[in-house]
Amino acid sequence: MTNTKTGDADGPPIPIHFEPGLWMHVPATTTDPVIGDSLVRMASIPHGTTINAQCLAPMDSILGAPQFQPVDITPFVINNTNNKIPFAAQTATQVDTPRLPQDLTDFIAKGTITQDILNDPNTVLSNAIVGQDITSFFVFTVSTTPIGNELGGGTANIAFLQGATIAAEGQTQTGPNANAAAMQATFWIETVQYNITVPPFKPGQVGTSSMARFLFRILIL
Repeated sequence: MTNTKTGDADGPPIPIHFEPGLWMHVPATTTDPVIGDSLVRMASIPHGTTINAQCLAPMDSILGAPQFQPVDITPFVINNTNNKIPFAAQTATQVDTPRLPQDLTDFIAKGTITQDILNDPNTVLSNAIVGQDITSFFVFTVSTTPIGNELGGGTANIAFLQGATIAAEGQTQTGPNANAAAMQATFWIETVQYNITVPPFKPGQVGTSSMARFLFRILIL
């Protein structure tokens, strides 16, 4: 939870909407359909949408660190991605929007929430890997739009979100209302290399120290 006193995310937790769902790893099949391993994200979002997003499981890792392409969270008119409708809350310096917290001054100063992050949320991912020695990574994108006939996927919405075309007082009113037509999400699984400095173990030193327990876990792994 954002903490307006510190500008960090160390505030007391509060209840938020719960998104039930799960991940599935579907083993390869040789008949009906013939398909390799796949990954599936199933979820039910409380505003009235359920999703099944699927992709083939990545087989090969990629050397080096991932490059995160910019993304835009600006809403757009349904079926017209070029007709965008910016929200006032997307301006970091605005203090009179429905956004909570409204005043981001301390967050901007600390760099935890900035205009760059609001413009491109993937900035958080790019910042997170600065200084890390990433040797390789896997990447995959689950989507509700099948990339082939052998893959499933899709969205389902409640009637209110789907909307309708009706005649009212001589005028035609056309839905939908925030209908979720498609969804996709990209994930990166990285291998990070780092050095651990292990101090010398002195005779008589208690073996249940935090360092000893840490080394024990490493040996077990």
